[in-house]
Amino acid sequence: MNQIRQSVLRSPGFVEPVKWLTKLQASQIKRKTLALHQNTGFRLFQDSHLFFKWVADAVSHSLIVDQVSNIIGDDIAIEATYIVIKPEKTEFAVPLHQDGIDSNLDLDPEKSVSAWLAITESTVTNGCLRVYSGTHANGYREFRIADSDANSLSGGRPTEMAGSECLPIPTDVPLAQGFGCLFNVCLVHDSKGNGSNKPRIGLNVRYISVGALRKFTDRVRPVLIVRGSANYPSTIAQYPTWSDESGLERLMKCASPTGTIRNYKLI
Repeated sequence: MNQIRQSVLRSPGFVEPVKWLTKLQASQIKRKTLALHQNTGFRLFQDSHLFFKWVADAVSHSLIVDQVSNIIGDDIAIEATYIVIKPEKTEFAVPLHQDGIDSNLDLDPEKSVSAWLAITESTVTNGCLRVYSGTHANGYREFRIADSDANSLSGGRPTEMAGSECLPIPTDVPLAQGFGCLFNVCLVHDSKGNGSNKPRIGLNVRYISVGALRKFTDRVRPVLIVRGSANYPSTIAQYPTWSDESGLERLMKCASPTGTIRNYKLI
């Protein structure tokens, strides 16, 4: 087992920093993301890789995909992405959760991996990723789906997990722009609000290999293949080649007022 796979699947459950993009490339993504934020008012963009070529290009970049292949092999698809914008001086936080489980989904942690990618510099002050080392070892925890909260991403996400009162001290994962963290989909993590004077933008990606989808119920998103096999029990997404204007129009047809996707049939 290689060192990266060992770190993610066994101990401590994550590896960082991982090079993702150059600072110039990340700055270009930042400008486009802030333009989307200004046009829509959304602070969360779910599965924007299905609508915008520049997002699909970013999450399928060889620098990050090569690292992912060290963990789950050479058949790689993107199951989900979330761009999260924390405006300056806001309490907008991400609650405790595990990426690989919710009411519609159960990912095999041996065949999937999460990435947290820094579109802007991520610091303790502006609400960087926090991981709870080793918490993936006992698998998925019981959880409750939280109600929506204007200052949190809790709405629709697993939170109030069993045993959360006994978690270890969290490890802050500050990242320079263009770097990321790869971690086990069972790893408990969260982040605080942004106390800085600038927006903090991160991109969360769930990468999967064939056989990773152990459970999927009423809403299965199309998967975007970035390397290898097309043998997935889900719709295969078309790589977005249309204009940003067309992508935004498609997104708005599918998106709720919070930026989450309501109807994948329109993809």
